[in-house]
Amino acid sequence: MALQPAFRERLEDMENTRNQRNSLLQDEKELQRSKSLLLSAKHAKIRLLEQRCLVLDKKFASDNFKISSLKSEIEFSDRQFQTCAQQLRDLKVEVEELEQLEEEREKIYAVKCSEMNAFKDEIQNYAEEIGRKVRELRCGREKLKSCYSGHQERNSETRNHDIQAAKARNSELLALKQNIASSLESNKRVRATLQVQVQSLW
Repeated sequence: MALQPAFRERLEDMENTRNQRNSLLQDEKELQRSKSLLLSAKHAKIRLLEQRCLVLDKKFASDNFKISSLKSEIEFSDRQFQTCAQQLRDLKVEVEELEQLEEEREKIYAVKCSEMNAFKDEIQNYAEEIGRKVRELRCGREKLKSCYSGHQERNSETRNHDIQAAKARNSELLALKQNIASSLESNKRVRATLQVQVQSLW
């Protein structure tokens, strides 16, 4: 009979121990469950961060593509600017050369005009001089005719001599007239040549 209390106490101790173990197992299960939930939450957060990283990577790739496109456009614009700048410099050089040519042409035109005016004055003076000589020759011829008429009654030898002198004078007048006509024709050709040269300047 003395063994029953001891056995009962032993059973109670075993029950308490089992209850404690069950409680510990339950606590461990709760702890594992909490750890599993926490781990799941962390995995979800990691997946969310990974998705955000993917979005950011796509955005970075898109931004890099836009930057590359803008760089290409900027380089193309720079090349166009350099081309336009070079064309502008070339045009400035051409304009300066044309301005120099225009100045030279104006100078040449002024010189040609001056030469033409001087030539006109020379022609005018020459024509006046020729006219004066022609008038003098005509007066001389009239005098010769008058002298020839006044001396018709002289002897034949003197008359023949006067006739020969008059013929010689007449020949001189004809030669002078031909020289004058030739000079005038030459002057006309020179004048026409100068006019062509002046017109070619424009």
